[in-house]
Amino acid sequence: TSWRDYARNLENIRYRDGQLGDYSSRLHYISDWIVNNFHRGNIREITPEIDGARYDVKTLDPIKHKKYVGADNSLILENLIGLLDHGTSVIVRVPIIPDVNDDEKDITAIRDYLSPYPDCKIELLPYHRLGENKYTALGLTPHIFDVPSEEKMAALRAVTEQKR
Repeated sequence: TSWRDYARNLENIRYRDGQLGDYSSRLHYISDWIVNNFHRGNIREITPEIDGARYDVKTLDPIKHKKYVGADNSLILENLIGLLDHGTSVIVRVPIIPDVNDDEKDITAIRDYLSPYPDCKIELLPYHRLGENKYTALGLTPHIFDVPSEEKMAALRAVTEQKR
């Protein structure tokens, strides 16, 4: 395709009703973008077609989530429940970060939160430092965490395996 095709397609999906106009014609919010493009047939709902998903949850605690992730977690959790209520097979992945979410209280809260969905699996992932170089390359200072021990990971996995 040509540059003109690209520009035309970009205009079609990025602006209200596919028409470039003033500032207000641009779809600035993802919710507006979804509604406008859905009604024009540019996108479609695929949730019924998803047979499985991996979904990351760091913590249920909204204060911790905001502190370490920089965003509220209510929409993340709402979307997770939406997938589960739809019957989608979900593996919830929890990165275990020492001094953030590596205690039984956090893991028990996640386990209990998912208890209405017995087919939902919980997978605990040990924190790793593979992304730290990206921060440095961008001129940012990464928040350095320790890597959890195998013993800590085993103890937390035992929590997830307790009856829900």
